[in-house]
Amino acid sequence: MWDLRTPSGWFFVILGLLLLLAGTIVPGHKAPLTEANVNLYTGIVTLLFGGFLLWMARRAS
Repeated sequence: MWDLRTPSGWFFVILGLLLLLAGTIVPGHKAPLTEANVNLYTGIVTLLFGGFLLWMARRAS
């Protein structure tokens, strides 16, 4: 049976890589109400979540 965690995991991995890339290429671009690089931190968390989903899908099969 096809596991929904696999395409969801790939989606979050790709999204996380794009956000991580945006956060590292343009580090001066900050959110209006904070001094944190939101793209960088969100990209890291999203990439980890996608990797976790892919790991869970692979472990289940």
